[in-house]
Amino acid sequence: ATGLPEPMLQKIARELNYFCDDDGSLVVRARLPAEEGAVVLQAINAAMDVRHAGKNESKPENITTVTSTEENTIAQRRADGLVTIAETTLRQGPKPLSSQNATR
Repeated sequence: ATGLPEPMLQKIARELNYFCDDDGSLVVRARLPAEEGAVVLQAINAAMDVRHAGKNESKPENITTVTSTEENTIAQRRADGLVTIAETTLRQGPKPLSSQNATR
C-alpha cells in the first residue's frame, strides 16, 4: 500500500490507449477515476440516446419475431454515442463543465 487515498491512486492510474486493428478499426481502452468515468458514461448514454432517438418509434411493441439489421446492440449504440461526442466536440469546441455540473 502506498498510503495514498483511493481517489488519488485512481487519478494516477488514469490512461487512454488506442490502436488501429488489422481491419482499420479503432480500438480504444480507457481507465478513469470513478467520478470521471461516471461523467464519461453519462455523456455516452446521453449521446447514444440522442443519436438513436425516434429510430424505434415505428416498430411494434412485441418485436420478438422481428429481426432487422438496423437494430444495434447496446455496445454498438455506445460506440455511436462516443462518435457523437467526438463530432460535437469538433464542431463546437471543447467546453469543460464546472466541477459542480461534472459530478451530477
